Amino acid sequence: MFLVVALQAEAQPLITHFGLRCESPMGMFRIYRSESMALVVSGVGKSLSAAATGYLSGCSDGWRNAPWINIGVAGHRNVHVGELIVANKIVDQSTAHSWYPPQLVSNVVNSTLITVDKPEESYPERAAYDMEAAGFFPSATRCSSGELVQSIKVISDNPHQSIASLNARSIEQLITKNLSEIEQFIHRLSELSIEIKVLPHNGSLPELWANRWSFSVTQGHRLRRLLQRWKVLIGDGETLDSVLGACKDGAAVLTALEARLNAEKPTYRRSLLVGPRVSSLPDVQSQ
Repeated sequence: MFLVVALQAEAQPLITHFGLRCESPMGMFRIYRSESMALVVSGVGKSLSAAATGYLSGCSDGWRNAPWINIGVAGHRNVHVGELIVANKIVDQSTAHSWYPPQLVSNVVNSTLITVDKPEESYPERAAYDMEAAGFFPSATRCSSGELVQSIKVISDNPHQSIASLNARSIEQLITKNLSEIEQFIHRLSELSIEIKVLPHNGSLPELWANRWSFSVTQGHRLRRLLQRWKVLIGDGETLDSVLGACKDGAAVLTALEARLNAEKPTYRRSLLVGPRVSSLPDVQSQ
């Protein structure tokens, strides 16, 4: 689990709650760790957030398909101070680029999150405003599956409570009051990361290939369905090696499997579907 925060005041409640210890000697950014979690304090701004995310990844070899969460405070035109939101859309105001983090965790409040280059005090849109997410998200998605990269923010200011009233103590208090919800969110993402790691094997992809590619949660479910179709339509008559040998990533695997399955002759497909092999297939839950 990787956490990226901008301010020491945002980080301190997390450091205390999760028992993280400062890594020594300190490098470009201050990093805190436990056996299962690493946190980096980036400083304010999207460029620093992107740099700190890449730095933490480079200092943490072997944590493949781990969750990445950007945690901090943000302003919002309509949400009360102290409430927690999860970004389902991230917008870089200066470039108009947008990203859409997949939302697989239920019972959370979603909001658009606009990253600005200077503090926003007028809140022109019905959205949250921060200064880091648009730097964090594209950098973190180079390190892990998109479903596992999320930005969660505690609302710290709105038209009724000015950003000028914020200080280190009030920011720490806002994060502290939401530690329970933050921990629940972290726990759910951790569960999803385990699911990603086992999906290829549950789908019966040979170990040779399962160790070569990684799949997002959505891709993993799609892979499982394709492999079940392969078992019905082709079975042992053809090896997966002949289809997947040239694939460079998980997306190419799915495309190659679909193309091969769609090339099957309809008469051959029908003859297999009415045969006894269908009744012997294990149940597969689709999502």
